Amino acid sequence: MSINRRNFLKSTSAAAAAVAAPAFIGRAQAADALKMAVILDQTGGLDIYGRPMVDASHLAVEEINAAGGLLGKQVDLTVYDPQSTIQFYTQYATKAATSDRVDVVQAGITSASRESIRPLLSRYQTLYFYNTLYEGGVCDTNNYCTGSTPGQTVEKLVPYTMNKWGKDGSCEVPPYYVSQIKHYCSVFGYNEVDLAVIHMVNSPSFRVHTFEFSNKELNEYRQKAYDFWAFVVNDEEPPIGKGEGTKEMLRQRYPMAETGVHTVANDGILEAVTAYGGIKTAIREMKSDQTEFSNQIIRHMEVSESLLNPQGEEIATFKNDTKGVRRLTIK
Repeated sequence: MSINRRNFLKSTSAAAAAVAAPAFIGRAQAADALKMAVILDQTGGLDIYGRPMVDASHLAVEEINAAGGLLGKQVDLTVYDPQSTIQFYTQYATKAATSDRVDVVQAGITSASRESIRPLLSRYQTLYFYNTLYEGGVCDTNNYCTGSTPGQTVEKLVPYTMNKWGKDGSCEVPPYYVSQIKHYCSVFGYNEVDLAVIHMVNSPSFRVHTFEFSNKELNEYRQKAYDFWAFVVNDEEPPIGKGEGTKEMLRQRYPMAETGVHTVANDGILEAVTAYGGIKTAIREMKSDQTEFSNQIIRHMEVSESLLNPQGEEIATFKNDTKGVRRLTIK
C-alpha cells in the first residue's frame, strides 16, 4: 500500500484509538452505564454555538440509547455550562474526570478552551473529543480533534477559485467583502484593520489594505444586523439590501435564467420597475446634459490646462492622463 497523507492519518488514528481504548473499556465494564460529559457554553458570548451543540448531544444520546446503547450499555449524559469562561472549563473538566469519573468528554468551542482542559484530561486518562474547527497540530493519546484544519478547509476551495477567477484575479478587495470586514470589526470592537491579499497567478503579487470605520458606522452596522435578525426570528422576509454587495451576491446566487420560467410581479415589484425605469430615463437625460456642459467647458478652455474662477481659484482641469488622453476634471 502506498503511503499518503490520508492512509497515514487512518493508520495513526486507529493506533491512537487502540492505545486509548483499554482505559475507556475498563471503566465501561466496571459501570452500569457509559458516562459522557459535555462541557459547552450555553450562556455568555459563545452560547449561540454551544446551545445547538448541546441539543445535538442530547439527540445523539437519545438515538444511541433507543438503539440499544453502546457496548451493551446505556449512555448517561451530563451537561456542564462553562458560561464562555475558561476558568469554568478547567473546573468542570476536573470534576468530570475525578469526582464524576466519566468515560468520555465532549468539550470546547474555541482553541483556548480546548487547551485549558486538554492537559487535565490527559493527566487523568479521560477520553476527550474536540469537535469544532481548529488550527491543527494537536496529537494526544486520549484527545481526538474531529474538526477540519485550515489546510483541509481550503483543499478544494483554493483550486476551484484559482481555476474560476485566478486568471482575471487581482489583489483588490471586492466591494461585497467589505461588509464582512465591517462585521469582523463590529464583533471584536476594532475601528481599524489591515487585510493582506495575495494573488498567486503568473507573477504573484501582494497588497495590504487598511480599512477604517468610525464608531457611528459600526453602530449603524450593528443596528442593521439586529433589525435583520428581528425579521428572521419573526419568520418574515427582510428587505433587500441597497448596496453593490447585495447585487453581486444576487448575481452569484442566480447566475442563470431558466428558459420558459415566468414570475408575476406584485404591487411592490411593479412600483420598483416603474421607479427603476424613471431613474434610468433621468440618468440618460443627466448624462446628455453632462456631455453638453462638458463640451461647453472644453471649447472654452481650448488648450488651457486649468480653469479659474474670477477669484483666481482653480475650478477645473483638462489634462492628459498617464495614457496621453485629455480628461476633464471638475474640482
